[in-house]
Amino acid sequence: MGARLPRDRFLGIFVAAVMLVLVVAVIAVIAAGPGDPLPPCDPTAGTCGAPPGGGSDASPRPSGAPPSPQPVPSGEAVVNGIVWASTELGFTVEYDPYTWEVSRESGTDLVLGYRYGDASVLFEGAPADEQSPSQAIERRLGVMRKSYPDATVDVDAYDAVLGAHVGFVHAEGQSYFGHSTDTDGLPNTPAGWTIIAASDGRVTVGVMVGSTNPDELLNEETTRQDEIRIEADRLMKTFTWGHGS
Repeated sequence: MGARLPRDRFLGIFVAAVMLVLVVAVIAVIAAGPGDPLPPCDPTAGTCGAPPGGGSDASPRPSGAPPSPQPVPSGEAVVNGIVWASTELGFTVEYDPYTWEVSRESGTDLVLGYRYGDASVLFEGAPADEQSPSQAIERRLGVMRKSYPDATVDVDAYDAVLGAHVGFVHAEGQSYFGHSTDTDGLPNTPAGWTIIAASDGRVTVGVMVGSTNPDELLNEETTRQDEIRIEADRLMKTFTWGHGS
């Protein structure tokens, strides 16, 4: 009992120890903090250097300045193929030259031949006050019946035309099936077509997608006619009516 420290002396030693720990902690925090800030660079003295990748001729950028602005898109459509434009009616279509080649063209019409099979796509335009979409379909069907006299509506649900559009304009249309005739008048090679047409009020455009042997299977699920219609659908997504429409 006699060896114990007096209460006041014990508290004084405890407080002194706590204060020592706090002082050491403050010194450690100060030592670990950032050093003095670097003086601002002086572009006129050549102390800033060139930005990374800028080369020796690149203009220095003052410290704290915002990054250089990056180029922004101009708003123009991205073109990945060749754009064909009707010189008389103004509508356009973009096609891949590795998939299609121009078979025939005029100021109002374009025929693209498919490079991987006996198939083609026809774009046929006329002023809207001279031809309606239904008239465009009947006119084209009449032309086809000269070579395929038994051409008739294809009733196979697999070949049905659903939600057709020319560009962004709703189109009407139908699928057809027929045979060419041999010299003896007998049916020869089968062919299939999809004919659609639409108008933006200024121009009427008819589109015919056709191939020989349309029901030939290319794999377990795709027919030749289905293949050419898929490729033609890509063309339709690039179609524009022109003149701001």
